[in-house]
Amino acid sequence: MLLLEAFVALFFALVLYGLRITDGQTAALIGGGVGALALASAGLMRTRVGLVLGTVTQVALLAAGILLPDMILLGIIFAILWGVSVYLGTKIDRERGERYEAELAHFRASGSLE
Repeated sequence: MLLLEAFVALFFALVLYGLRITDGQTAALIGGGVGALALASAGLMRTRVGLVLGTVTQVALLAAGILLPDMILLGIIFAILWGVSVYLGTKIDRERGERYEAELAHFRASGSLE
């Protein structure tokens, strides 16, 4: 999902420039910054830093609505998807940990792990 947001940031920059909302350098800086943030957070997703950067990416995408109001809708959609992804990912990780502990206890009780 964060990789898709990097593409959205690229297209956002192109729209800013194409509609003459900002100059090319500012559009590239804004779109490149949000895109780089999305890529960095995608690369760090296995750590707590990745979750924090991913959340900051969502806020940045919502803030893009200041320059282009249509981005508010995209920002809301991506923020909802981000929230659901974090919730389900955390739930899956917790359930995997519980299953691992249950299987480990079973193997220890049966004596087949020694």
